[in-house]
Amino acid sequence: MPEMIEPSESQPMVSAGDHPILNTRHPHDRWFRSICTLTIVVLLFQAAITAVAVLVYQNQLAPVAPLENLAFLKSRVRGFHDSGDYDSTVSSLTDAWWAHFQTVPANTQSIVVFDIDDTVLANYPEILSSDFGYIPKLFDDWVLSANASAISQTAEFFHRLRSAGFTVAFITGRKETLRDATVLNLN
Repeated sequence: MPEMIEPSESQPMVSAGDHPILNTRHPHDRWFRSICTLTIVVLLFQAAITAVAVLVYQNQLAPVAPLENLAFLKSRVRGFHDSGDYDSTVSSLTDAWWAHFQTVPANTQSIVVFDIDDTVLANYPEILSSDFGYIPKLFDDWVLSANASAISQTAEFFHRLRSAGFTVAFITGRKETLRDATVLNLN
């Protein structure tokens, strides 16, 4: 076991071999112990996740619900969108949101934040063209084309909020290099 050496002003931490040793009365000792405890908790959590992943991989732990074939899931999404259920769901949501905001008085600190992709601008045509995959280069080309249509229900909600005196801001995970095309498309 390494020998504990009392810290001095010039050398509060000493080492024994490659391992630093802190005196228990060192002023930063509580912080150091907290970091060590947190590290141990994170490592235990990672080990638990790994153990569950191995059990799932080995089919020793059954999933909560049976997994559907990807082709069936794609078909269900297309059906939801193409049947009009998507539009009616978005209409119901934006109507409920508007009903809420009618009870909130707008003031100089009132701001409503919208995400851009598939909240304000519809990427469904691009999603279909890539067969529900995400190919960064193709998505970037889609954004640069500035051809995404506005989701009409969200656009109407946006205009209602603005006319009621709310400030609206947009957030996105899009790259900075896509900013100009995004602003063009939003206008």
